[in-house]
Amino acid sequence: MNDRVQDLVNGMARHVGPLDQVMKFSAADLVFFVAPLLLLLWFWPAPSAARALNQRVAGAALIGILIAALGGMVAGHLYHEARPFVSDLSTRQLIGHSADNSFPSDHTWFAFAAGTAIVWWRRLVGALALVVALLIGFARVFVGVHWPVDILAGALIGLVAGSLAAWTVPWWTGLQRWGARFLPSLLLARP
Repeated sequence: MNDRVQDLVNGMARHVGPLDQVMKFSAADLVFFVAPLLLLLWFWPAPSAARALNQRVAGAALIGILIAALGGMVAGHLYHEARPFVSDLSTRQLIGHSADNSFPSDHTWFAFAAGTAIVWWRRLVGALALVVALLIGFARVFVGVHWPVDILAGALIGLVAGSLAAWTVPWWTGLQRWGARFLPSLLLARP
């Protein structure tokens, strides 16, 4: 099944040039928009209480990413999978990549961890981030550097890590209140 889905998705590569370009960008570069998204969430002008919550959510997203990194590292040590372009000679590889372990997809757990932590508290922004995470995962299969199971595992790790981190958002209120006494309101809003 894994091979069949990978052949179906990756089989679309090299047929439509603009689609290939979008998928290459999505697979390689779209993940770099997570940091600006978190900065935007942190500094978004809003009433103090809303801005304070946004900052705790952005912090939770970072915590989710760290938890997901640990989960991804453990999963990668427990299971090894050769990349599609290594083990399947019919794979259409559109971006360069080392021939290391493909399980799980780091790009996917990263994006899903951030999006999941955000969606618990800021539905619209989080939903958009999760759509981007889905696009990243799909694109990684499309360009031939991941198997679908790598994406599913990365998504699951990110969903769990982001949910755990989102659960901690209320815990940070006291620490934020304490830090806001010492930092300018531009950097840290008072809850």
